[in-house]
Amino acid sequence: LLFSPYKLVVLFSQSQISSTQNKAKAMGCKNSKPSTDQKSKSKDATNDAKNDANNDATNTTLQEYSIDEVSKHDNRDDGLWVMINNMIYDVSNYADVHPGGAHVLLEVAGTDATAAFGDAFHSEYAKEKAKGFLIGKLKR
Repeated sequence: LLFSPYKLVVLFSQSQISSTQNKAKAMGCKNSKPSTDQKSKSKDATNDAKNDANNDATNTTLQEYSIDEVSKHDNRDDGLWVMINNMIYDVSNYADVHPGGAHVLLEVAGTDATAAFGDAFHSEYAKEKAKGFLIGKLKR
C-alpha cells in the first residue's frame, strides 16, 4: 500500500488483477474501463440527460441566461455555474461534496460542461441529483 495526501494507491500483480476481473465478471459486475460500447452509451446518456432537461424546461418556466452571464460564475465568490446541454446548473453548494472533488467543478465552472459531464460516465443517480441544481436555460 502506498499513501499520498490525495488517494490510497494499492499495488496488485497482473495475475491478481485478472483474477479479480474474472470474479467480478462472474458476479455480473461491469468492466470499469470504458469500452467503445460504453462510450456510445455515454453519448446516449448525454442525449437522455439533454432530453430530460429539455422536458423539465418545458414543464416549468426557467430563467434564461446568456453565455456571458454564465461565464461570470466561474469561481467560489461569484458562484459555480455550469452549462450542460444548454441548461444552466448552479453547483456552488455541491462542489465540496462532489465525488470527483471540487477541482472537477472548478475547472468547468462558467463554461459549457456538456462534454465533461458526458465523458465522466455519471450514474443515473448523479443525473437525477443534477436536476436539483437546475436554475435556468441558455438564452437563444
